[in-house]
Amino acid sequence: MIFKSSGVSMQPTLNPRAEQKDWIFVSRWLGIDYKIARGDIVCLSSPCNPKETLVKRVIGLEGDIIRTLSYGKTFVSIPKGHMWVEGDNNKQSFDSNRFGPVPVGLLVGKATHIFWPSSRFTVLDHMSPPTRLPMNKSV
Repeated sequence: MIFKSSGVSMQPTLNPRAEQKDWIFVSRWLGIDYKIARGDIVCLSSPCNPKETLVKRVIGLEGDIIRTLSYGKTFVSIPKGHMWVEGDNNKQSFDSNRFGPVPVGLLVGKATHIFWPSSRFTVLDHMSPPTRLPMNKSV
């Protein structure tokens, strides 16, 4: 599936310049079996508006304890069947820090490549920001 990424929440990974939008390839097959890992960039239906699709990085999976950035609690234990997602630009991201853990059933797929503009063609990195590692896991 091809998806146009817009907005600033995943900067600098996606859309590093606000006027330029990245087109990404999203594998539904990699998401359909919920074979996701911390650090993956995923597309998911917004838990607040099902007509909206979000692009975020997976920070935590079920069983992880996450130190939140601005959620109502300082620490959250991710329940079974859920994940914690954040934008790379967390100061301008509508993510789990606003709406909490997300059911994996909202997952649309895993973003694997930027393919347009051609000057930005690349495989998307699979990295967990060192400052965002779960409290009970090491990656």
